[in-house]
Amino acid sequence: MKKIFITILAFSFAIIFASNLNLKAENEFDDTLYSAGDSQYQVTDRLSDEMIDYGIRYINDLAVSKSTTQIGGTNTLDPQVVNLLEVPTSSVMKIVNWTYSSSSGWTTQTLTKLAQDFEFNNPGWVVIAGINGDFFDINSNGALPKQTTGAAVNNGEVVRAVSSGRQVGFTNDGTTNSLIGGKELKFTDYHTLTIYDENEEVIANYKVDKFNETPTGDEISLYFSYYVLNEGNRETITSTTPAENSYLIEGQERGYATNNKQMYGKGVVSSIDKQAELFVGQFAIVTENEEVKALLNNMPMVRIQQDIIGDYAECDNISGCGAQLVLNGEHQTTSDGMSHYRHPRTVIGKKADGSIVMVTVDGRQNAKGMYGMTYDELSTMMMYYGVEEAYNLDGGGSTTMIIRNNQGGKNEKNSPSDGGERHDANAIFVVVPEMKLYIDEVTDTTLEISYLSKCKNVSISNVSATVTTEGHTD
Repeated sequence: MKKIFITILAFSFAIIFASNLNLKAENEFDDTLYSAGDSQYQVTDRLSDEMIDYGIRYINDLAVSKSTTQIGGTNTLDPQVVNLLEVPTSSVMKIVNWTYSSSSGWTTQTLTKLAQDFEFNNPGWVVIAGINGDFFDINSNGALPKQTTGAAVNNGEVVRAVSSGRQVGFTNDGTTNSLIGGKELKFTDYHTLTIYDENEEVIANYKVDKFNETPTGDEISLYFSYYVLNEGNRETITSTTPAENSYLIEGQERGYATNNKQMYGKGVVSSIDKQAELFVGQFAIVTENEEVKALLNNMPMVRIQQDIIGDYAECDNISGCGAQLVLNGEHQTTSDGMSHYRHPRTVIGKKADGSIVMVTVDGRQNAKGMYGMTYDELSTMMMYYGVEEAYNLDGGGSTTMIIRNNQGGKNEKNSPSDGGERHDANAIFVVVPEMKLYIDEVTDTTLEISYLSKCKNVSISNVSATVTTEGHTD
């Protein structure tokens, strides 16, 4: 058989390879002292300015900054180390919020472990880069410990439905409306039971009427156990399912009971009409509704969650965040207990063209020229990089940025102040489909190519092949 060389071009992916035509030559930068609000920022040296993969720009800057509102400082231009990712808006490449997969509660992990967990649970997708996300219950003071402070939505899964605090959402629709923040987050005032078929496609949705109460008529009741705090001690409030009309999910993928009226759960029905005391994380559907029972009798995958409505309804990924630093391209003055002190920081924002900008600022390492920033300094810095809307994320020892290397591993790009990656409750990742094409059969005139992957929500179109045989190209 003749030796054939094949080049595959998937034009539907072209947008994520596009470079920013306005980029300056490598390592060139504007060294103007930039001022906004009560602070100043100036880049003194650019150590790296490169396109890594899929049109993502990575910058590593040495800089100086100062703020007149800083508490306990010298009010001088002090050195900073900044790492920045600029991610072009795309309908293929996605920004995702990810929490570690655990069956009955929240688990904190390093960014590297969170990336590995994402890839394991999303075959065909790979993490290109990422930063740490929301603030979280680091000292396990809550009834359900280690949870993020704000809401958490992972690829449409509303794993934590809380409307308090601030959040940033990602539409992943390829438009300039790529990030939504500064709005009120709203949920349905009820939980939804979603039932899937064997291909994990949604076949039905039903409103849940009650929690841990016997349903009447066609009502649907959700049974689950949960934790409460009693004078600082964590106690379990148990729930026992009735012996009839009950459908138990005992080996759940995830089961997060925030309180007696709020739960996210997903898993396969494992037992029918079984009276059982539920462990925290397990849940059960109880109903006399014949239509629902007919579907549940097939022991399908089911999900319980509150759904997003309002301004964030188009966001398939949402992370909690902190203060708004920039709005409509203007410096925002904000104050809380940490705003006027310098710390390592993680920030996320959006440019006018929809590009997402992720930044880490190292701190608490003055001897290394890493002083950290106040909120004012962060705001000024983000405006210097052309960001029109920006939000503070968890910082301190959590501040971390990772980028995928050529071997598929993840390289830590900044200098975490703890000396290594901290275990965090969530991460914000840039993910792309891992495109693996296989040549199945080749003849003198034909070839068969397959895309062997379980990758969801990815379609391939407009594919062309260039075939080269013995010096001749067709």
